[in-house]
Amino acid sequence: MRFEPDCDRCGKPAAFLEVLSPAELPHNWESWDEESRQVLVEHRDASRWYKRYEGPGGSSGLVGEAVSPEVAKRMITNMAGANVDVAALGLRDNAGRCNDCGVHYCGKCWKTSSTGFGECPEGHGASLDPHWSPE
Repeated sequence: MRFEPDCDRCGKPAAFLEVLSPAELPHNWESWDEESRQVLVEHRDASRWYKRYEGPGGSSGLVGEAVSPEVAKRMITNMAGANVDVAALGLRDNAGRCNDCGVHYCGKCWKTSSTGFGECPEGHGASLDPHWSPE
């Protein structure tokens, strides 16, 4: 299951979240170069669920992050509807969504400081860096 909202400003992907069941291959696997494929195969436990994420506040890397089946199923259920509750997905940067505007912006359209604090194109602020966000 994949969630990929577009940036309201430029139209490019604001973020992507992909939840992979055990042994499931990532989106566009066929187009990956051989080195990237090898990294994933060597570093991923094919018996686990994985979350692959990239957004304005960072990414989970090529392999992704192992998650429990319960977390994976909660995320999939949440992404399945027409109106995804981004806050319920538990992404620190909210998939680029500005809570004040109610729309998503990509990393280029967010103005981000060195501390991870970002300002959306409309001037609303948010912490986008997971290292600076409260738990």
